Amino acid sequence: MRRFDPAGPVKGFYREEWNLGVVDQPAEDVVRRGIVGAIRWLPALRPWKMLADPWCHELPDERRVVLAERLDYWTGRGEIWAAVLGAGEDPTRARFAPWMRAACHLSYPVLGRDDAGALFLLVESWEARGLYLWRERPGAPGRLHGPVGPLVARPAIDATIWRAPDHWWLFCTFKDDAPNARLHLFH
Repeated sequence: MRRFDPAGPVKGFYREEWNLGVVDQPAEDVVRRGIVGAIRWLPALRPWKMLADPWCHELPDERRVVLAERLDYWTGRGEIWAAVLGAGEDPTRARFAPWMRAACHLSYPVLGRDDAGALFLLVESWEARGLYLWRERPGAPGRLHGPVGPLVARPAIDATIWRAPDHWWLFCTFKDDAPNARLHLFH
């Protein structure tokens, strides 16, 4: 499915430029005061390519895995790309490489650990008409298998999972239900 039409109403006179940036400020402070320092941007990709929707996960050895959507505007197809940063390595030097591809658009990766400590991954794949989960393979640390599900049998957008003290929450919108106006919560 193509989402970008270069022959659309503006006839290709402009394109959105997305990129990843690093803010040296705790998230709680950003919520309280907004971004107060400079944003350090990663180097721009080639024209008609972009990175968006980053997710950073710290590993036990203090390395960090950064996942992001990489979109090719000409195909409209997002893929998940990954970079591994050493302890203390500057995130603006991240070198991304393909990590997950599918027959549908992929974006908004969310990597975390469940109550047993196993890795899990959610990836937006609304074109597949569901929200799917990948889980760490038993006995194979860091190896994910899946998809499992769907967790939600609707075209979920920007699904975010959060662990409260006594249960899990899932926040998302749906492509078929006012995605810019209605937020759905599950627990």
